[in-house]
Amino acid sequence: MPSTSQRIRIVLTKLYKDIVLGGRGNLPADHHVGISGLEEVEHVVGFDFEKLDDVLSNLGLSPPVHFCPMNASELKAKFPLDYAQARDFRDYGQEDDVENWVACADRCHQIFTLIEDRATREAMAHQGLDIVEWPDSTLYLEGQLAGPYPSAAGGWFDVPCILEPQPVDGKAFPHLALHLVDEKEARENSILFSEFAALIMAMRGRVNQRKVDSETEREELYNNNGKGKEEYPYLFPDEEYFPVLLLSYVRPQHARIFAASVNTHNVANSTLRSWRDLKSGSGVTPEQYLLYRVIRPQIVTPSFFNPAQFGITNALLTQAQGLLSQSPAYMLYISNFGNNDWTDPALGPFGPVVRLESEVSKGWRNDTSPQGTDEDTVNSTFIEFLNALTSIIPAVQSWWRTYKKELIFDRGKRGNKVSHGYSTRTDGQLEDMQTEEIKIPVECKGFLRGPNNQRIAMQEVSELVAWIKQCPDGPNSAVVRYRPLVSRDGNQIFISFLEYGPAWVDYLRRSRKSNAAFATLHSYGPYKTTLVGHTAKLAELIVAMSLLY
Repeated sequence: MPSTSQRIRIVLTKLYKDIVLGGRGNLPADHHVGISGLEEVEHVVGFDFEKLDDVLSNLGLSPPVHFCPMNASELKAKFPLDYAQARDFRDYGQEDDVENWVACADRCHQIFTLIEDRATREAMAHQGLDIVEWPDSTLYLEGQLAGPYPSAAGGWFDVPCILEPQPVDGKAFPHLALHLVDEKEARENSILFSEFAALIMAMRGRVNQRKVDSETEREELYNNNGKGKEEYPYLFPDEEYFPVLLLSYVRPQHARIFAASVNTHNVANSTLRSWRDLKSGSGVTPEQYLLYRVIRPQIVTPSFFNPAQFGITNALLTQAQGLLSQSPAYMLYISNFGNNDWTDPALGPFGPVVRLESEVSKGWRNDTSPQGTDEDTVNSTFIEFLNALTSIIPAVQSWWRTYKKELIFDRGKRGNKVSHGYSTRTDGQLEDMQTEEIKIPVECKGFLRGPNNQRIAMQEVSELVAWIKQCPDGPNSAVVRYRPLVSRDGNQIFISFLEYGPAWVDYLRRSRKSNAAFATLHSYGPYKTTLVGHTAKLAELIVAMSLLY
């Protein structure tokens, strides 16, 4: 029976060939690796790293964590900050500021140098660490921990620094700590190709690392590209775990922007529950929005929307496509798209949609100089369209209502009374016919989102925050959770998902801050109601979401 280390070698070699080498030719457009179906990989998300400070507790986790934070106060006492020795950082402007422009890769590298200076260089002696360098170490005989993305994605990722513990009484330890720099945009609770590749290559290099005591022999092995290394024993022949701690320096730069905004608006020491002047959803202030602790990346175009990330599986989409293709009314609606004859009875529930859309379109001659449309008309048209789609689902248990539900964010009980925070109203919602539970809220505006995006997004987030606070998740909810929202602004439709976890919910309910106490609003669009292709794709997504929720 093979040893534990030998079994690990087999698994890592397979992952290296299948994902690292094989994945370079089959990488999604967002540069992330789909590892949920890999039997050899257990991906656990939602860790609060601030609580990983007890050795026994960490080892009791599944999988165990073989790292503990260093004592920050001891580090500060032994190595006080010397601002005179601080590294110079370049200020950089926006993309149109050519004089101060700094490339994304250089921005990521700047942050790496800051962490390396403070938490690596100064802490090395204190923590008993060494930098892994050749030819002193044989780790690199298995290859460099850097590489290219597929040609379509472009760019390289780099691992500019690797650390390992110093041997104790001649005993080496398998732990590694890596700094990875990549200019690609990362997603919360997911893993970039570069991150997965670096982890696999580091563990594979460690489990295959050879014990070569002679410096001359190590140099000779490197000069011969590792030829003859099989003659030397493994450095870790009987290890069960090969822990790797990876620090990724990637895009986007939300942390810097958020920190600057919090300081600018003087809310660094405040929380949402403690803020006295909470406004309704339509009147939310920048200070209140910052206290939601919601990160909002740029809106992503429909072509880059990955529904599976939010639980909308291929099976649901296939089911939705089948239902739509079996609906004569829908097929007539799509085949006659742009024809304003709503009197054909064969259109069924899509007849009123055609009539209302023709009314809305009168205010939208083109996208560059629109006159706009009354918000109530846009609202009614959107709900009619959504209901027409959901009506094709057999024995459907939910429906889209125009009734505007009030959602309240309360601060919790003070004495015997509930302290009111703020309230907001939906523009309708998909709700359960029996329980009236909200499944998907709706937001509508009679004007285009473009120049009003910030104001609209602040209102949408206000609504989602109040919904989560008023209607909490069940006790067995997943660590990573999503709440959907659909919106229409003039003749453009958007689909959004608020991604969050228990730490952020704890912040809403108890004002407890942690590094994990953030949520992220993912928005996709616009789906233009004037384009048949956009409308057909949107129809599939709406039916699939109606089936899911």
